[in-house]
Amino acid sequence: MPNGELIASHGNTAPSFSTVSRWDGTAWVFVGQSGFNHVSTFLLRLPDGDIVAGGQFTTVDGIPSNGPARWDGVAWSPLVPGTPTYPLAAAIRTNGDLLVGGTFSRAGDHPSAFFATLSTTCPATTATAGTGCSGAGGPNVLTATTLPWLGSSFQVRGTGFPANAFAFCLLGLAPANIPLITLHPAGLPGCDLFTIGELQTSFLFPSGGAASASVVMPMDPFLVGLVARIQMASIELDAQLNITGISSTNAIDITLGQF
Repeated sequence: MPNGELIASHGNTAPSFSTVSRWDGTAWVFVGQSGFNHVSTFLLRLPDGDIVAGGQFTTVDGIPSNGPARWDGVAWSPLVPGTPTYPLAAAIRTNGDLLVGGTFSRAGDHPSAFFATLSTTCPATTATAGTGCSGAGGPNVLTATTLPWLGSSFQVRGTGFPANAFAFCLLGLAPANIPLITLHPAGLPGCDLFTIGELQTSFLFPSGGAASASVVMPMDPFLVGLVARIQMASIELDAQLNITGISSTNAIDITLGQF
């Protein structure tokens, strides 16, 4: 898990043939109550941090779950109605799709021999907006290293920053197109702000010409589909800490998704 805890599925005695526990660094702690009524063969973490378990069980904590079960941090529940019976292995694609394999022949109302894909109707997406400019460290480029799922930590990485610079990351709702030269005389040609960062501004100290930033996406269903914009800019300094240049990356438009 992101916090360093380990989640494990393990055998047990009847009537719970399998249970899930987490290792918190000191002791094992049960996840849930009575466990599964048969073997659990896989565990994986969804993009929002929830846990999915699959196997030959049909109940978890006494609740019917004829297919993968989901732990939301409080309780187990069926992942979705109509998921495959006896899913034995699974994986998550980079776009958040859940891939499931097992001894089933149908998934929901669809024929699906031994393999099925579950996609969300509320996907998380990113798209490049605007163009970055070049400073003393070269072209300033911003890339998304994760997708913006509710309940997750969305991460971006900026590159091309000089060694003698600090950076800041802006997250805002309203698109903008503001030449940096209009904000400060050290703004470099072709460098623009594409958001004013009214949601969040964080200061960063690049290392090796790169800086990373994380934004925690609240688990709030009302935010599904929200579009925001994120961008980085760097301020170059001389030995006397005078500002010698201000440059900026491209922006990234993000759409918050939910699985």
